[in-house]
Amino acid sequence: MKPQRNVNADILRLIAAFFVPAVHFMLNNGFYYIPIAGAEMTVMVVMRSFFIVCVPLFLLLTGYLMKNKQLSKSYYKGIVHTLVIYLLSSVLCGVYILLFVGGKTPLELALGIFGFTTAPYGWYVEMYIGLFLLIPFLNLIYNNLPSDRAKRVLMGTLVLLTSLPAILNVYRFDTLEWWIVPSQNAAFQPLLPKFWAGLYPLTYYYIGAYLRDHEPRLKQFQRIILIVSVVTVSSAYNLWRSVPGVFVWGAWNDWASPFNLALSVLVFGFVMRLPTERAPDKLRKALSFLSSLTLGAYLTSFIFDHFYYYLLQLKEPTVAGKLKYFPLIVPAVFLSAMILSALLELPYRGVSALWRRRKTGKPGDTDPVPVQE
Repeated sequence: MKPQRNVNADILRLIAAFFVPAVHFMLNNGFYYIPIAGAEMTVMVVMRSFFIVCVPLFLLLTGYLMKNKQLSKSYYKGIVHTLVIYLLSSVLCGVYILLFVGGKTPLELALGIFGFTTAPYGWYVEMYIGLFLLIPFLNLIYNNLPSDRAKRVLMGTLVLLTSLPAILNVYRFDTLEWWIVPSQNAAFQPLLPKFWAGLYPLTYYYIGAYLRDHEPRLKQFQRIILIVSVVTVSSAYNLWRSVPGVFVWGAWNDWASPFNLALSVLVFGFVMRLPTERAPDKLRKALSFLSSLTLGAYLTSFIFDHFYYYLLQLKEPTVAGKLKYFPLIVPAVFLSAMILSALLELPYRGVSALWRRRKTGKPGDTDPVPVQE
């Protein structure tokens, strides 16, 4: 009997995928080039502080769902869907760049597929390929630790190496003037080693794996209060680090920061605890299908980012004035990318069905999303 899919995991994928164009709203509307001043810019700092959980949510979910995967031939087949969708998305992005953006030759775009640059958001696939290849070995480490305490020590060690430097290594202690306007100088005096900071995907992976078996004893309203609190503190901190200049993109507000780590775990826990037990089968199937489109939507959202924000710039040239279009342009990017991703799925699913029929003589299940344990 086929295991029932985790509806909450499908919902989380969709939320994380929506948060991608939401956080890219700031990237594409000129937010990073304008001094932080006025209510609109302050609101966008808060938005950026919240929506940045998009990638960590995917990483937490990967650990949550794949903590029991073992080294086998069938395991490696699980990367095929990711690679095919990446390739198709890169071709579409390359054609769009060639026709409407310019600046690159067909040869550069073709070679950029292997460098994960032709699809401008392809860096995530580059990261995920490495994580996927490591997962069976990461699981051997995690699942063979002698106790839950040892697992917590492992996670604490990774947090110490990858997350805490982002908040403890970004100050100056030789002048009081710096603390008044910290954006004036980025030559910091570190307190912790930061060499291993790039291992943050492992931190999220192991925390996701731990949450599979050890859910924090928090009520939903408590999670909401904590989410609002973390966003408030993170936003205030980002304002302090940036005002009176432009938004400063530093380690303290990047993927591995303690603010992002805490917020991601809270949002993850909130979504995974939503009451979905009575969800009808049709809704489950719809969410399953939609969640399978999220990778393609992530990658191809660049096309609609470029197109829609070009139109928005013609209508509203000021960054502050663009804020009122957030409820319109972000859903438009997301829905357009999801539709395009669905079109990319058609040839993949068709070929997969034919291949299974040839191998087994039966139609088979054409859902490319791995069965969730």
